[in-house]
Amino acid sequence: MPQSVECELEEGGKWKTVTVAEAIQIGRKDRNIRCQQCKQPVRAHRRGKSGRPAAHFEHLTWNPRCPLRQRGRDT
Repeated sequence: MPQSVECELEEGGKWKTVTVAEAIQIGRKDRNIRCQQCKQPVRAHRRGKSGRPAAHFEHLTWNPRCPLRQRGRDT
């Protein structure tokens, strides 16, 4: 399952594509970020201290229909 490393961020009423690093740098509070595929809300996660997991976006509510859904949640 692919992991999402880009999402869409709302700025000034328009959506633009940003990376995980950009979303984290901009800040997560009071920002609308959504999945590029299913347009559902997501949150950015930093890379783990050991390097795993890699930095990625995760849906706030699991979406089984999204091709970018989290791994291991298919059951």
